[in-house]
Amino acid sequence: MAKVDKIVKRDLKNLVFLIESLDAYRVGKVKSIKAIEDAYYGLSFNIPLKWKSIRRILEIVLRYPLKDGRMFRWYKRLSRSKYLVYAAVPILFISAIIAYLPGYGILPYLLLLVGLVAVYSSAIMNIVGVRKIHRFYEEHLDELKSKTTKLRSAVQVLINAMRELISKYDLDPAKYALRLYNADYEGIEILAEPGRYRKKYLCIVKVTKEGKTKVQEA
Repeated sequence: MAKVDKIVKRDLKNLVFLIESLDAYRVGKVKSIKAIEDAYYGLSFNIPLKWKSIRRILEIVLRYPLKDGRMFRWYKRLSRSKYLVYAAVPILFISAIIAYLPGYGILPYLLLLVGLVAVYSSAIMNIVGVRKIHRFYEEHLDELKSKTTKLRSAVQVLINAMRELISKYDLDPAKYALRLYNADYEGIEILAEPGRYRKKYLCIVKVTKEGKTKVQEA
């Protein structure tokens, strides 16, 4: 087994993150584009994908619900909900302090109640809002098919690059398992399918001696 240094491990970690992130975007499970960009530029070797093209697709998918008036209002509510938490933290802190001081009566308990209500309201708003956004994506995925098809192609390129690295260093693919919403990629083996307690496919990259190729160093 070839010696695996920190750079190779970092590359594989970034590849897993990139594959899972782009796959998630295909079904509207969006996440930070900045984190995806960092993983892309964190690779120590060249891949035949242009970040500007990928980013453009991700931004289109991310912003797509904003075209709908109802979803736009939910996005605004979600952006405001964080301020409830920001307000709740100092309120809870103050209530904890004055609870031990004499002369304040029920004031600390009232502040505690206000803080807890703010946190609870923010949590409920986030849960409901995220579910509505996910449902919107599920109902409109066909309209994003041209973009998600390009993401599928990008994921396939990343899977191929991952297979090359694993083959080159004779690594155990199980140590770099993928959790995917889609399983329509070439060169992967499905270990577990979605079920009652699992929303994603658990997969590994198939590695064959015939498939060993060289990874171009940057």
